[in-house]
Amino acid sequence: MRDRSAMSLTRSPVIVLCVAAAAAALSACATDAKVASLSKLPTGQYPLTTTTQTTGIQLTPHKKGLSATQIEALRGLVADWRAAGDGMIVVEVPACACDDAAEAGYDTRDALKSLGVPESAIRMLGYDAQPDGPIRVSYQKIAAKTYDCSASWDDLTKTGDNRPYKNFGCATASNLAAMVDRPADLSGPRPADPANGAARQVTIERYRTGSDSDPKAAAATGGSASSTTN
Repeated sequence: MRDRSAMSLTRSPVIVLCVAAAAAALSACATDAKVASLSKLPTGQYPLTTTTQTTGIQLTPHKKGLSATQIEALRGLVADWRAAGDGMIVVEVPACACDDAAEAGYDTRDALKSLGVPESAIRMLGYDAQPDGPIRVSYQKIAAKTYDCSASWDDLTKTGDNRPYKNFGCATASNLAAMVDRPADLSGPRPADPANGAARQVTIERYRTGSDSDPKAAAATGGSASSTTN
């Protein structure tokens, strides 16, 4: 008959090993779930987003109209406006019963139109100011957001848990944001150009008649248009 005490001693290491393995498995599952919840992409922790800020210039009204310096300032503003997005350009005129301010506001609007800004993209507004107050020309500028990558740092030598450090992706996202030529593209795609109705009609007619090539192109090259018999 085998000694029961000897059997219990033999089973004890086995039980301990089973408990340790189960604990390790549970710990691994918890660690894997925690690591899986963290983003592995640079733009996951620091996404590419945009901010909106108002930018513009102020013009002093002149009885003789806009000066050459003021027109050049408007030219630069229009160039920046085209690069920043397709928003409205707001022309704010002192809200007073004075002809000089109103005339300066209209001169500014006409100068913007001559620089290629559609009239539908110009909004005239009044604001509380003295009669000799400036003409304010502004628009909403869309800018790509950058991050302060020096705010905090982890100990990069601690890699035992295989987790990305806090600043992972900060420099990448900031550099990408600084290189974007048109930040408005980060908010959404540009609108599609209107369809070319004439070209579409030619294509439909060629399909309807079974023509494989453009008759005009064939005539220009001295060839003949091939056809398909249906």
